[in-house]
This record gives sequence, structure tokens and C-alpha cells, in this order.
Amino acid sequence: MHVQVRFHILRFFRFFRKIQRCNYLAVGSAIFLPVFCETTKKEEIIKLSKLSQISPVIPLTELQLDATISLFSQLILDLENQIATLTQLELEQHNILQLIATEPGNPYLQDELTSIRSQWTACLTRCADLEYSLETAVTTLEHSLDLAVLVTPLFSISDLSMLDRAGNNLVLLQKTFEDLKKERSRLIQAWNIHTSEHIRTLPTD
Repeated sequence: MHVQVRFHILRFFRFFRKIQRCNYLAVGSAIFLPVFCETTKKEEIIKLSKLSQISPVIPLTELQLDATISLFSQLILDLENQIATLTQLELEQHNILQLIATEPGNPYLQDELTSIRSQWTACLTRCADLEYSLETAVTTLEHSLDLAVLVTPLFSISDLSMLDRAGNNLVLLQKTFEDLKKERSRLIQAWNIHTSEHIRTLPTD
């Protein structure tokens, strides 16, 4: 009888120890699992916070680049139209001066020459305004590209492609701008040469 009682007591203590161990593990899990989850949650919040601070900058920068390139392109188009007008006016003046040389007293030709020269002056003024705006656009676009490079992730293919496209557009637009300025200078030189030649043909009395 005593042997059986001792046997049951030993079994009870062994069972109690198992329960204690299970409770310890359960309590440990109950303590550390929320801590782990909370830590993971905080890390995710930090990551999301960083993304919320950086990610909107890239679309805004891309928007600024697109807007500046669009403005640059429109200004280039306007300057091209003005250069085309200068080309036409220079040709018209040359033709009028040749006619005046054969009909020096024709008032109609003189009126036409005055009108052409007035349009020429206005067109040159417009070109100067456009060139100033284009110089400003070039500076703005360069600064926008610098900012885009700073905020763009190194391994973001789409964003790097956007930078590459914007850079190519900048180079192309700058080249077009320089070509138009050279053409304007050439037209002014041709205009002055034809005017000087006409003055030399006028009677000196």
C-alpha cells in the first residue's frame, strides 16, 4: 500500500513538473511573441515612413522634368517660327532693295521696305525674349536633373530610364537652341550686308 502511494506521488510530481515546464514555455511565448511582433511592426512602420518620405519625391521630380522639357520644347518651337519669319523678311527686304534700285522714286516700294523693317525689328525683339527664356529653361532643367539624380534609387530601372530620357532631351534641345541662335546671327549678317550694299548704290548728291 505504501509503495503504491509513493508511486502515485512520484507520478504526480513528474506531471506537475511537466505542467510547470509547459507553463514556462507558454509564458515565455506570451512574453516574447508580442515583443517580436511589436519589433517587426515598428520596423515595417519605419520602412513605410521612409518610403513615404522618399517615394513622393521621385514622381514630383519626374513631373517637374516633364513640365520643364515640355516648356523648353514649346519655346524652341516658338523660336523656330520666329527664325522662319526672319528668313522670309530678309528675303523680302533683299527683293525690295533690288526693285528700289531700279525704281528709286516708287513710294509703294518705300512703304513696303518700312513695313518689312518694322516687322524685322519686332521679330528680333521676340527672338531675344525667347532666347532669354530658353537660357532660363536650360538652367532649370539642369537643376531638375541634378535633383532627380540625387533622389533616384540606384537600381530602379524605370527611374534611371526616366533620367536617361530627360538627359537625352536636354542635349537634343540644347543643340537645337544653339543651331537656331547661329541661324539668327547668320540672318542678321545677311540683312546688314544687303542693307550696306543698297546704301552704296544710292546717289551721293
